[in-house]
Amino acid sequence: MRSQFKIVKNMGLFWTLFSIKYELKKKTGLLQKRFNPKSITNENFISNHIKTNQINDEETLLNYLIKNKNFFFFDYQVLT
Repeated sequence: MRSQFKIVKNMGLFWTLFSIKYELKKKTGLLQKRFNPKSITNENFISNHIKTNQINDEETLLNYLIKNKNFFFFDYQVLT
């Protein structure tokens, strides 16, 4: 009981209530219902989300990604 008061005192009432609410939603399954993962096939993803006419199957998508790869900030090969 003493440690629970210590947590509320250190972290604040808002954080404590939020984490209690989150854990209850997680345990009851409400989070999984709300954020239900959807399954999608590769063909469905390519046809719905890739707007280039040149890409129509997995192999051409892979070749396109390899040819047009961009580095986030810098090329890792420059560091070596």
